[in-house]
Amino acid sequence: MNRTTIQRAARSLAFRRRLVDGIPSLEACLLQEMKERNTTSLAVPGFAITVENFQIAISSRDDVIPGQLELPIDATEEQIENWLAQQDPGLE
Repeated sequence: MNRTTIQRAARSLAFRRRLVDGIPSLEACLLQEMKERNTTSLAVPGFAITVENFQIAISSRDDVIPGQLELPIDATEEQIENWLAQQDPGLE
């Protein structure tokens, strides 16, 4: 490796170690919040958080509002109006 590559690798490693050092305090905050709410799971926009065997598990979830309609992305205004009419005739 040349000097620049070594420097970049060292800087990247130092940054990642700083991030890892913050994990225990973040986990403790989440566990404390769940304990106060007397629950083993929480849902926030984008994530589902659960505790199993004193271990925090975080999974991604879609941020879809209940009742929200999915619209086609590359549709013309006419296609969207037709699609909406098929979903609920009262939406025209």
